[in-house]
Amino acid sequence: MLDVQILNYVETFTGAMEDWFLERLRECDSEAKTRQRALEMEKAGLADLDDQREPPESTKTSVRRWLTAPVHKGLSVYIQTLLL
Repeated sequence: MLDVQILNYVETFTGAMEDWFLERLRECDSEAKTRQRALEMEKAGLADLDDQREPPESTKTSVRRWLTAPVHKGLSVYIQTLLL
């Protein structure tokens, strides 16, 4: 008789624990998806900002110096014609 009561209790307890674990798993999964969507939106916003920014002056100078170097003069003219 006592064994049946103990088994019923254990079965009820494990069933309740299984339900609790499944609920926590659904909550965590939902939270992770929400965070992933927020991260993707933030990345898109940062990419937009990155597209709008001016390159640092040192980069502009380096590119200008590279394009005007005698070795790259022909390439510089070609690039300028493409940009027109």
